[in-house]
Amino acid sequence: MTENILKETAHALRQHGFNTQIVSTREEACAAILSHIPLNSLVGIGDSATVRQIGIIEALHTRGTSIINPFRGKFRRETAVASLLADIFLTGINAVTTEGSLVDVDGAGNRIAGTIFGPPEVLVVAGQNKIVKNVNEAVERLKTVIAPRHAAGMGYSLPCTQIGTCQDCNSPKRICRIEAVIRRAPMYTQTTVLLVGEDLGLSWDPHWAPERIRKIHTQYLSHVWNPAAQEPF
Repeated sequence: MTENILKETAHALRQHGFNTQIVSTREEACAAILSHIPLNSLVGIGDSATVRQIGIIEALHTRGTSIINPFRGKFRRETAVASLLADIFLTGINAVTTEGSLVDVDGAGNRIAGTIFGPPEVLVVAGQNKIVKNVNEAVERLKTVIAPRHAAGMGYSLPCTQIGTCQDCNSPKRICRIEAVIRRAPMYTQTTVLLVGEDLGLSWDPHWAPERIRKIHTQYLSHVWNPAAQEPF
């Protein structure tokens, strides 16, 4: 991903009312978020391998900022609802288009809900591998890469995990139930998109080099939400 693509995407997002910042690495992303979030804020977390990869949850906890994280072990609906009333909602995103839109798919809906309405401020973190040309390309990548690999990473046996692409199934474990295209920053919500010049989270173009794809997938698997894990915060 060239620096020009990051700048083009950031410019388009700003034109659509999003605050946007570009950083080069996950360490810079963590530092930027820490400097942005006041110490005494209440921060809600939307499930995101990207957020875990940059180490921001640990950093916020260490400095004493209060966190509402419904993904500590088994998903807790009441905690997810509480996270929607936080001062700041911190999350990842499935895709960012160079045209200036955010595209997301959700199972429970808590991440999409927190991103579009509830907390007065939203921080969205996206690695360079999440950038696509347009909404159509985002949807295609969701169906052929992100959803099948994410379901497999969570240990679900679904038609998409067996075939490798979305089958529009009716499984009770289906994870792609709600789709959102955010074409303009939502009213009454200050939304900041932090673009990171590093591959983070789960997304790739199948035409990329196999080594790059393997690295993205391996790092994702080491940070994917595990309902059986006993995370400290």
